[in-house]
Amino acid sequence: MSFSGKDEFLRVEGLKKYFPIRKGLLKKVVNHVKAVDGVSFTIREGEPSGSWESPAVASPPPAEP
Repeated sequence: MSFSGKDEFLRVEGLKKYFPIRKGLLKKVVNHVKAVDGVSFTIREGEPSGSWESPAVASPPPAEP
C-alpha cells in the first residue's frame, strides 16, 4: 500500500517503555523489564490504524443463574 501524498498524523521514533523491578523493604529499584525498546512508526491521515473494539471484549460477562 502506498500512502504517498498524505499528511503524517502521528510519528513515533525510538519509543522505549521500561518497568522497574523493585525489591526489599525500601522498594529499591534493582533492574528494569523492557516492554518496548526502540520502536518507530508513522500513522498517516486516512490510514487504517487497527484500533477498534472487539464485540467479545466489549460485552459484559453473562449473568449469574
